[in-house]
Amino acid sequence: MSETKASKFKIGMAVLGAGFLVAGVILVVSAVVNRPERGPTSLTLHPERQEEIAAERRARELQSQLNLREDQIPAVTAVIMDIRGQIRARREAGLGDIQSIRRLREDMIQELDTRLAPLLDEDQRGGYEQSKENLIGRLDQVRALMQRFLGGWQD
Repeated sequence: MSETKASKFKIGMAVLGAGFLVAGVILVVSAVVNRPERGPTSLTLHPERQEEIAAERRARELQSQLNLREDQIPAVTAVIMDIRGQIRARREAGLGDIQSIRRLREDMIQELDTRLAPLLDEDQRGGYEQSKENLIGRLDQVRALMQRFLGGWQD
């Protein structure tokens, strides 16, 4: 009697294993068949337009965050492109030590704020300030973690 139970148990486990195998094959096949087609990115296709593409992407991110109007996007893109160009020129000229790099970053953020403010309406400015506060909060968290685990910023 116990031999019969053992053989039924083995058969049940074999059927269960076969079911899992079939389900796994179905999942893999459906994942391969239903995979969305993704071609090369615009940066891959047009490396010479890297600054413009990156500025457009950042402007689109701001559009989704701040509900920018379509007529605001070209002006925001132009501001971002100009600031990215200034940063690139300073990098090519040599940035110097870590303190110079930090000052450059702070200066460029301040300039971006100054140049974006007239382009945004009151609600958008509020959203922009909120997103900046969130970013500062995240940076403070990173600084705290670095202080805790690495003993501070590694200059």
